[in-house]
Amino acid sequence: MKKYIMMVGIVAVILITTCISGCTNQSEKDKFIGSWRSSNGGTITFSPNNSVAINGSFGNMSMSGTYMWDITQGGVTFSTNSEFNFSLKYQFLASTTLKLADDYGHSIILTKIV
Repeated sequence: MKKYIMMVGIVAVILITTCISGCTNQSEKDKFIGSWRSSNGGTITFSPNNSVAINGSFGNMSMSGTYMWDITQGGVTFSTNSEFNFSLKYQFLASTTLKLADDYGHSIILTKIV
C-alpha cells in the first residue's frame, strides 16, 4: 500500500510539473505573437503556428523569408528544417519592447507594432 501511495504521489508531481512548465512556456510564447520593428525598419512577425516572417535590416544583418520559431532553453530559435538554425537570447524590456542578442554581444531592440 505504501508503494502504491508513493507511486501516485510521484506521478502527481510529474504531471503538475509538466503542466506548469508547459503553461509557462505557452504564456511566454504569447508575448512574442505579433509584428515587431527594428530601428533600421526591419520587421519580424511571430505567428501562433510557430512561423515567423522576417524582412529587412537588423543591425548589421539583413534577412528576408519565412521560418519556424520556438522558445528553447534561454532563447528563441529560428529554423527551416535542417538547413538553417540559430538561437538568440531574448529579454522583454517592456510589454512592447523586445531585445534579441547573440553570443557575441550584438543585439537589436524591437518595438511591437501590432
